[in-house]
Amino acid sequence: MNNYIVIDNLSSGEFGKVQKIKNKFTNKLLAVKIEPVKNNTLEYEAKIYTYLSGITNIPQIKSYKNDGINNYLFMELMDYDLKYFKKN
Repeated sequence: MNNYIVIDNLSSGEFGKVQKIKNKFTNKLLAVKIEPVKNNTLEYEAKIYTYLSGITNIPQIKSYKNDGINNYLFMELMDYDLKYFKKN
């Protein structure tokens, strides 16, 4: 995460958090999912996203990393308008 600046916290929950980040060198915006290694679900999630790549509205995976403390899933930042997903 040393190459990134956290721009915003997008969500958090029982398994971890999602942050909007910017690469310090390229200024590219990404999303990163972060979970403690004890949860160990992001590796499988990365495989599912990779399998589904090319389908509309599925984020493109940039990389998956583990530093011994946390798992990190770096992915394309999706710009959804959540009003379409809210229940009435």
